[in-house]
Amino acid sequence: MDTADKMSEIDNVQDEDMIISPRNLLPRLSFVDISDRLAVMRIQEDSIYRCSDYVSWTKHCFEDKDDDCHHGEDDGNGSNRNNHNTNHARQQHHKNRQFIPVDEECRMKMCEWCYQVIDFCKLRRETVDISMSYLDRYASLARNVLMDRRKYQLAAMTSLYVAIKIFEPPLPISSVSDLSRGVYSEDEISEMEVELLFTLNWRVSAPTILGFIYHMVSFIVEEASDENVSKLLDFSQFQAELAVGDYSFATQRSSSIALAALMNSMGILDPHSFPFSLRYRLLKAIEVACNVSNI
Repeated sequence: MDTADKMSEIDNVQDEDMIISPRNLLPRLSFVDISDRLAVMRIQEDSIYRCSDYVSWTKHCFEDKDDDCHHGEDDGNGSNRNNHNTNHARQQHHKNRQFIPVDEECRMKMCEWCYQVIDFCKLRRETVDISMSYLDRYASLARNVLMDRRKYQLAAMTSLYVAIKIFEPPLPISSVSDLSRGVYSEDEISEMEVELLFTLNWRVSAPTILGFIYHMVSFIVEEASDENVSKLLDFSQFQAELAVGDYSFATQRSSSIALAALMNSMGILDPHSFPFSLRYRLLKAIEVACNVSNI
């Protein structure tokens, strides 16, 4: 075998290594371990990683419903942490009757921007789900930001910056400032990063929709072909990304969205790919692992 043939053989092996089996994307754990992980993820999403319906709150304030504006959200420890931020927000409202509060469209546009940045940087789209979790929980607690679209936009950009810093190859803060076209300086982004992290109490590892999907599919991965598993993951991820950008899903459990995406995807695919018996086994496994009646 001459040198050219050897090089050709090496290239072919490298090409084969670059093909990622869908099984490699899924947790390689036992049924018990997957169940334990899902149980912990469910506890997290039901406690420290929940957010309130902050957009409805702004609508109440905009309509001058004082009772709604005076009451802060409970932080889970029995204290009213939001009263100061709430009162400050109302003061801003009365100072300027012409303001336009943050709404669903603001969030949708910032989510679309985040996906554009992620795609341009060739990073994982799941990172947008993480960043929107930061933004939603921050807006639920620091409600003065809801009366200032500029600060909300800064919070959204900083949320993505923090998510990338933690879960992806770091993005220079100067690049984030450049992406804002100079609207926000590096100092403003840095200050917002500190405010964001302290407001979230440094809770930055929320379970994602895709994380639930991967764990749930692991229950049946050995009973389906790579091609069918790949299609199932693709369809489910697409629906998960749509849900991330839709504010109506922001207060819903990620596990509920993941299960709905899986069931919808199986319904779209060829019935022979995921027969009823396989779907039934998946649901039973999720029921045991996650207490599906409460999802």
